[in-house]
Amino acid sequence: MVRITAASLTAALLVAVVTPLATALPFLTNSTDFVASDQLEARYDGLGAQTHFERRYLTNLSPPSGYTFSWGIDGYRVSYGTASGQYISRSAISGATKVAQSQVNACAALCNKDSRCHFFHPVEMKGGSEGNVICALYTAKQEKSAATWSAGPSSYGGTVVASYGFTRAVPASASVASSRSTSTSSSKSTSTTSTRSTSTSSTKSTSTTSSASTSRSTSSSSTSSRSTSTSSTTSSSAAATSTLPAAPAGATLVQFRGCASSQSTVPMFVNKNFPISGVSTSDTAWIVQHGSSRNFDDYFSSVRNVVGDQGIILAPNFYANTDSGKWYQPASNLAWNSNDWANGADAVAPSGVSSCSSYDVYDSLVALLGDVSRFPNLQKVYVVAHSGGASMMTKYGLLRPSTGYSFVLANSPSMPYFTTVRPNSTAGCSNYNTWGYGFGSPLPRYVAARLPDGVSGFRSWIAQDITIMTGTLDTYSRDQTGDQSCPVQAQGGQNRRDRGYAWWAYLNLLGGTSTDVSDFYGYQSLVDQGVTSLNPPVFGARYCVVDGVAHDNDAMFASDCGRAAITGASSLPAGPGPIRPA
Repeated sequence: MVRITAASLTAALLVAVVTPLATALPFLTNSTDFVASDQLEARYDGLGAQTHFERRYLTNLSPPSGYTFSWGIDGYRVSYGTASGQYISRSAISGATKVAQSQVNACAALCNKDSRCHFFHPVEMKGGSEGNVICALYTAKQEKSAATWSAGPSSYGGTVVASYGFTRAVPASASVASSRSTSTSSSKSTSTTSTRSTSTSSTKSTSTTSSASTSRSTSSSSTSSRSTSTSSTTSSSAAATSTLPAAPAGATLVQFRGCASSQSTVPMFVNKNFPISGVSTSDTAWIVQHGSSRNFDDYFSSVRNVVGDQGIILAPNFYANTDSGKWYQPASNLAWNSNDWANGADAVAPSGVSSCSSYDVYDSLVALLGDVSRFPNLQKVYVVAHSGGASMMTKYGLLRPSTGYSFVLANSPSMPYFTTVRPNSTAGCSNYNTWGYGFGSPLPRYVAARLPDGVSGFRSWIAQDITIMTGTLDTYSRDQTGDQSCPVQAQGGQNRRDRGYAWWAYLNLLGGTSTDVSDFYGYQSLVDQGVTSLNPPVFGARYCVVDGVAHDNDAMFASDCGRAAITGASSLPAGPGPIRPA
């Protein structure tokens, strides 16, 4: 179709209903998707044939105080998720039917409430279920040329009537939000965390807490309903340690001692609700696990973008001993041989460390959060993981099925198959069933002491609250990093997407569910090889295909499915099915 520009059209004003109230949509988030963070973002396919050529966007809208009018356009909007990660959130303007001055003012008011917002984008929709007027916020000006989306996200539908861009005329205020807490412990230390809108965070003092915690959780080797664990967290001051950069916005860097056998620590970013000292009043916690890039700062931010500071956020980091990461302190931080932490291996550094598995660290985190003296109100814990982190937490959930946690696992590169069957050929791949890909040897120390047989392992693992997500664009052609060994080729080939599809088909066949997975990659091969139900008493897993997203933790977590899973929604949005775009 011909794309209509303002210069070629005659103005035609439309009557707008003025409603100043704005109601936030559920699961609003900040996205850093490179193309379209919205889980079911509509593809650009142009508008249908037009029967008129009058301009539909308004030309008499006045920019609110502190803003300039940047542009208006018919039939298109900017993506709800940009390449630079500049999308913040969107809201439906309550009661509105069209964009008018009141809706512009209401959208500006939403932008004013967020110090990151430098551009707001009112979008007038027709026929969608999300709302007639959507207000999208961004951290930087979006050019008119970026308005290429003609429809709403697939989960809401509708077509774009017109949209507008307003840019903040002056920089957002550099206001400082401070959170101050005074310890009630015997050390009587005080810590202050200050977060500036320029994404810097500093801790003015250092506080340490060590406790023998009485835990709600039960370890797999314990017969008691309560366990005792000793752990400690120390907040790290960037001012005191000049080599450490500032933490991401909203975060404080703490050092967590996770193994009784070692004084060494893993660095961990936590938000203001984590009680470095004292007691937390939060009822929900999110543990976010990085992937093979070992970038816990990015993962902390990607989950905080979804949940804000509603509860506690913890993002541990498992370094490799060859790393030179920004927050890595080789003399005191635990480190592993490459990414062996994902399989529960023992740390190999600092010198002298022994019998300290990455899963031991997680056991200590479970015990910490189960400490009723520090977390008396905690009711729900989510483990949110992507890529190698999703692979790690799949296996940890298999070894520790009694945590009661909810797992959100996105774009895992490999899976621990419970039987020796694979969707692709295993010919010439003698290690296709070794631990990490299956249940075969060699096994790390921690795993060897706890690994069940495949049948019982599946039955206990699948009974947990698990959400699995696969991005339709998580393909080798778009991201050639990660595991490409023969064991993952047997699990579905070069594309993580296809491995994810095959895994879901496999789980449903083992679970004996009524879910139709016949269109998923590898289904027929698995059936032909005799994969049948292991008769689990409970099948607790659910699944989302996230359309338009590749190997991107920010976009996966910020998708409609990601937001629903991370915030505990009872149902997930409908997806497009196991599509395989090139």
